Amino acid sequence: MDQKNQETQEITVLLVEDDVEECNELQNYADSVNDVNLVGITNNSDEALEMVQAFLPDVVLLDLELHQGGGNGLLFLLGLSRLNLPFRPYIIIITHNVSQVTFESARQLGADFILAKYETGYSAQYVIEFITRYFSIDNIVQPGGPGGENPFFKDDNPYWKDLNEAMDQFSNEQLLRDLPLFY
Repeated sequence: MDQKNQETQEITVLLVEDDVEECNELQNYADSVNDVNLVGITNNSDEALEMVQAFLPDVVLLDLELHQGGGNGLLFLLGLSRLNLPFRPYIIIITHNVSQVTFESARQLGADFILAKYETGYSAQYVIEFITRYFSIDNIVQPGGPGGENPFFKDDNPYWKDLNEAMDQFSNEQLLRDLPLFY
């Protein structure tokens, strides 16, 4: 996190998405909350890798299928694994893709969580509230060593522990339905 973000207590987010309407909705909702800073938007996986290096975002929202842009989410994840970064951003997949094989490939390449756009309740508000609820600045710590595991989240964060346990036990549909993201 840079000095600006430490002072303003913002979670920095990079959006990799080719749907212009989806980008506008996420940007508008992110702009309406105080603790999220959307540092960049791209529809190209190669450009996204450059933006990760330039901005070092805390979170990357990644669409797997970039039909209107270039590349795809899996290529981004592969490229990300090859970068020598001071820390690895938390990767949230946002996708219409329904393939469990693709989801498993994304997880093996480093995706941390998958939010399916086709699930009931999915919206820009849902995505941004997911980030702010579970990845609040109080749970972010300073980056660790180069290329290390995601150092953002304190081990004693109860939301983080619950989320990891839930990810291991439930499907995305169950998580979207059961996690208390809306107040």
